[in-house]
Amino acid sequence: MESDMLANRRRVLQGAGVGGMTLLAGCTSLSSDDDAGDDGDNGAGEETNGNGEAEPEELEIPDGDERSVGIIAAPDQEALQDIEAQAQALQQELQQGEIDEEEFQEQQEALIAEQERLVQHAVDTVAATIEDQTNLTIDEQAEFGIQATGMPVEFIDLLQAESVEGLVSVELLDEPDDPEDAMP
Repeated sequence: MESDMLANRRRVLQGAGVGGMTLLAGCTSLSSDDDAGDDGDNGAGEETNGNGEAEPEELEIPDGDERSVGIIAAPDQEALQDIEAQAQALQQELQQGEIDEEEFQEQQEALIAEQERLVQHAVDTVAATIEDQTNLTIDEQAEFGIQATGMPVEFIDLLQAESVEGLVSVELLDEPDDPEDAMP
């Protein structure tokens, strides 16, 4: 149902920064096809060297100084919460018979459009900040952020901007909202 979509998008936006920072800190478990030499698993899905010590992951570090990074935009959380509250109230009005299905759909579409406008405004603010304050190159805009290329120190400096929620790998910018959408 589309009202669930509003809540899911909000959770994605709220979690993107936390998840992105977790990824940035290297706290996620990535699988590799080169696991043949691993000595084991500690039972929690974490690779160990047989002595209970963590094994380092193999990184593919590109040549050169520049890097491409995903920058997650930070939309106005109060406004998003207000939209979610309106969506819940709208759902309640429908269930209580105060509005019909057609009116529900119209109002829900308006809420979704407002939510998309807020997210787009946040992405546009990040883009303007990048263009005005940094030497980063914007490669692509995504639904929740921007892919940019440049010197790593500039990405770190960009984290000072209120419009930036966090940094993630560029692959995460195009993740679907619903995990079921990722399945073929």
